[in-house]
Amino acid sequence: MVTVGDLVIAKGFYEGILGFKEIVCPLQDGKRIWYKIGNQQLHVNLQEKYHKSGFGHFAVSVEYDQYHNYAKQVSELGKVSCESKEFADGVYRFFIDDPFSNTVEIHQEYKNA
Repeated sequence: MVTVGDLVIAKGFYEGILGFKEIVCPLQDGKRIWYKIGNQQLHVNLQEKYHKSGFGHFAVSVEYDQYHNYAKQVSELGKVSCESKEFADGVYRFFIDDPFSNTVEIHQEYKNA
């Protein structure tokens, strides 16, 4: 779950830049958006008196063979805070902050996962 100050702006980021697909949220109160990411869900919740905290962080795994294309596509659409590079565990990662200072880590799936 991440907290945001404006759902329209959040939707533009999570759908427009990251390409996440919205799913139906059973709480139809206009204060949240849910996304399906593989076998997981991301819940984006509106906080009416929002103050940027910068503490939200979650990671998303991208299929091994699709990672580099996805990283290029995202970097062309949004400002990444850390360019794609290989880390000590042998997989590539990049980081991008949403408009509300939540950090999204995108990493390449482990080859033998």
